[in-house]
Amino acid sequence: MVKDGIQPLLPDVDAGQYLIDWLMEIGPTLPAGMGSGVLTFSEIATWQQLVGLELQPWEVRALRRLSEDYLAESNAATDPRRPPPYGDRQRNPSIDRQIDEALSTHL
Repeated sequence: MVKDGIQPLLPDVDAGQYLIDWLMEIGPTLPAGMGSGVLTFSEIATWQQLVGLELQPWEVRALRRLSEDYLAESNAATDPRRPPPYGDRQRNPSIDRQIDEALSTHL
């Protein structure tokens, strides 16, 4: 989306933004067979060593969990009817109808 000039609607992150930044720096998934796979502990350890960081064990587990969740949502998001993962953004049929009626008078 971003490469096409579209800014995705994302939720605000209250804490832990640095973990998301690290995940994106490492790469949220790895190539695996016919698709993608979850980051391995060895990949995280190698990255950690190369960039000169010493992560806490909980941070390593959090990065792995974020990778798992990213991959799961990436796979689920191939369904165009899937709602955004960060909240109930379902359309309200009543409001949709009102908008359609209002717009139809101007077309």
